[in-house]
Amino acid sequence: MKRQVPTHLLSWRLYLLLALAYFLVAHGLTAVLKQTDVVSIWLPAGIALVGCYLWWWRFFPAAFGACLLYNLSIYHGPSISVDNITPLLENIIIALGVGAQGMAGGGILRFWLGSPLNLRSDKPAILFVLIVGIASNLISANVGIVTLSYFNPAFSDAFYWSNVLMWWMGDTLGVLLATPFILGLLDITVFRSGKQKSRLLILAINSLLFLALSVSSILFANYNYENALALAHRERQLIETRLHRAISESNHQLQVLANHVQSKPDLSREDFNRFSKHLMQQQPTLKALSWNPRISTTRKHEQQAQLSQIYQRPVMIKGEPIAPNDPIVFVKFITPERGNEAAIGFNVYSNSVRKSALAQSDVPFQLSATPIIKLVQSDSFQPAYLLFAPVYEDSLGERIRGYATGVFLVSQTLDAGLSKNALDIFDFEVSENGGHEIFASNTHSAHPSLHDREHFISLPISLPGQTWRLDLAPKAQYLLHHQYSFSMFFSIFQVVIVAFSMTLILLMNNRQAVLSRKVEIRTRALALAKHEADKANKAKSQFLANMSHEIRTPLNAIIGFSQLAKRSNDLAEHQSYIHKISSSSDTLLAIINDILDISKIESEKLVLEEMEFDLHDILNRASTMFEPGASIKNVDWALEDNLPAGLFFKGDPLRIEQIVINLCSNAIKFTQQGRIVLHAAIVEQNTNKSPPTACIQITVKDTGIGITPAQQGNLFRAFSQADTSTTRRFGGTGLGLAISNELTQLMQGSLTIESEEGVGSEFTLTITLPTLVNLSTPREKAINKDVTALQGKRILVAEDNDINQVVITEILNSLGLKALVVDNGALAVQAASHHHFDLILMDCQMPVLDGYAATEQIRQQHDKSSLPIIALTADVMQESKQKAQQVGFNEHVSKPVNIEKLTAVLLSYLG
Repeated sequence: MKRQVPTHLLSWRLYLLLALAYFLVAHGLTAVLKQTDVVSIWLPAGIALVGCYLWWWRFFPAAFGACLLYNLSIYHGPSISVDNITPLLENIIIALGVGAQGMAGGGILRFWLGSPLNLRSDKPAILFVLIVGIASNLISANVGIVTLSYFNPAFSDAFYWSNVLMWWMGDTLGVLLATPFILGLLDITVFRSGKQKSRLLILAINSLLFLALSVSSILFANYNYENALALAHRERQLIETRLHRAISESNHQLQVLANHVQSKPDLSREDFNRFSKHLMQQQPTLKALSWNPRISTTRKHEQQAQLSQIYQRPVMIKGEPIAPNDPIVFVKFITPERGNEAAIGFNVYSNSVRKSALAQSDVPFQLSATPIIKLVQSDSFQPAYLLFAPVYEDSLGERIRGYATGVFLVSQTLDAGLSKNALDIFDFEVSENGGHEIFASNTHSAHPSLHDREHFISLPISLPGQTWRLDLAPKAQYLLHHQYSFSMFFSIFQVVIVAFSMTLILLMNNRQAVLSRKVEIRTRALALAKHEADKANKAKSQFLANMSHEIRTPLNAIIGFSQLAKRSNDLAEHQSYIHKISSSSDTLLAIINDILDISKIESEKLVLEEMEFDLHDILNRASTMFEPGASIKNVDWALEDNLPAGLFFKGDPLRIEQIVINLCSNAIKFTQQGRIVLHAAIVEQNTNKSPPTACIQITVKDTGIGITPAQQGNLFRAFSQADTSTTRRFGGTGLGLAISNELTQLMQGSLTIESEEGVGSEFTLTITLPTLVNLSTPREKAINKDVTALQGKRILVAEDNDINQVVITEILNSLGLKALVVDNGALAVQAASHHHFDLILMDCQMPVLDGYAATEQIRQQHDKSSLPIIALTADVMQESKQKAQQVGFNEHVSKPVNIEKLTAVLLSYLG
């Protein structure tokens, strides 16, 4: 159905203003919020959407032109010319994608949903968030990243989906925040809709959301950057340590060889090769080891003959002495011989560089290294150096007999210090200290080029008699993608919060609009109805403010303690912060669960279960949960369980326990001194029925602040508390008692209150349930808490979400389990057919083959006892649980994963 837009109020000035706003806002956000290659909150996407909603295809040129001008204004590549139109073509395609996305979202609003601020039911509001706010933004993201991946080599296909995800999240946040804001602003200034109050509220909430997201994004980006530098600093220290250790071990191994040669004056070729191979196996940086005797020139012919006899072929001593009085230091033995034949017989003293290094070894028992050289046995230039250890005639070190020599390739020495992780982080260049020639690098530069880089550092590498300089600088790509990976998780969290918040805001706004329309119709005839409607309107506005506060409170703790954790190096503080973050996350989840419960109740989609249970267990768990809290407040806690032993009931234990916990929580919250009593008894039994029934009465009595009779009328209404000061003093969403009352009514029971202000309150739950005496089904066995029983068990995990894969793998590893993770149900079926597993954790919603179909196929080969399959899914609807049981799942565990509950389930099957 076509939704009318007041076109008579539109003008070319407003048209140009929106186009100009796109360009200016884009530049402003780029200056403030650009963290990596995209802006985290892209408000121009919302501007383009509103323009296309108002003018339809007529706004396409404005969106296209504004996007193209913006992209060209921030372009810093080669000049665009007739010979180089690729950048222009690239930006044109990106702008077309932006226009197409605006047309898609605007068309959905214009011809189907209408303005999200003027909807007539909840369904279009939810569809706006899901389709317009989330799904339609995939258009620009995919067009943009495909274009950049094709034209721009900096955008690798390996990061395609992560790039799409970051672009999409920026557009999604922009549409969800900007669209209601702009439409609300237009309603006030242009359309004069007469709804200033509600529109101002939306403007204020959206502005606060944008401000909070912007500040948190900036702080998080700074934290990511600092964290990346800290990781690089730690890696630099590891590089320095590994290099020094490798050089020290090389020196030690060469000294061991020198000692061995010195201990054996008649050293044979076989003995030298055997001993050298053993040393080289221990030291991978060694390319070769040799024994170089030192003789006078008069013994040259004698030694040549000896060499020929040793190698059974003519071997000459090559290389004339530089000075007439120089000795001859020739290579007699070398390991490995293969590939080094050219070095045998070479006179080391015939080379000035080697001679200079040998001269340093004349100092007793001191090793010396050559500068970077080309090996005589190598046809190509491989940077290398020789390390000499003198061997003496006696232990006093008075006369040199020769030199134990190590041949080291620079690349092998650097490999010992520069791990793959280090090479991913750093660009490096190595030169001889004070020199301007690079002999090893990953920058392909012949001369030092890293000095102008930010966070550049130079490390000295000390060899005996030589010093190298290792220049390091973090790679720009490393800093970029380190921020990218962390920002992605944070942006996902932001999208979830904004989508949830905007859904709630639009639902409240639309419900308020519906209520206002009814009030306008009945104003004159029904003054009392108008008064009640105004009260409901006020209550829902208060609930919106309460929910904003309740959501921000744990969210503020999560962000705040995360920031504190990054500034602290103390492990105990980190653990404390993590504990508080976990507690705040549980609080946020509880708020969301309350909202989902009341939503399901209001939509009449909540279904009660029918199962046997022990009410004693529910009462004991509630007492165990709340007794410590009462003790902390110096309030007496008492459990009076007067139910008969051995009597079981049939009903929904989860919802009954939820009501009891809500009542106990309410008592704990509002009682500062005195006593709280949880009492349960049977007030009436009917044994003539089949099955027999019992009327149960559970009361929670406290000595808290009490409630006036006037306030009691609103107590069980959703989105309300006794009065607004209660919210400020004690907190809470005001949903707990409303949910309890609705659940009680679904059970055909009653929930009443007796209270006196300043004295206390007594809540009474009365329900009638079928009874079971001498239940044949054994009570739930105690779960063995010793997780050592899980050690070494093999678990197959079917999960398609990358983040969830990491989470569940880390949880299972912490329990000592061996986990194999697959991406879909088809791979799970294949893995279960070819390998043995003790248990399977199966997600239900997966591509290729979902968890239900996969379980049905696995059950054709394995029954429930031989291979338990646990459903691990965010779908917690009763219909889904029944379906899971029908297809062959053993049990159903919901997400978010509670580690203790998951551990208990695993122990029940594997313990």
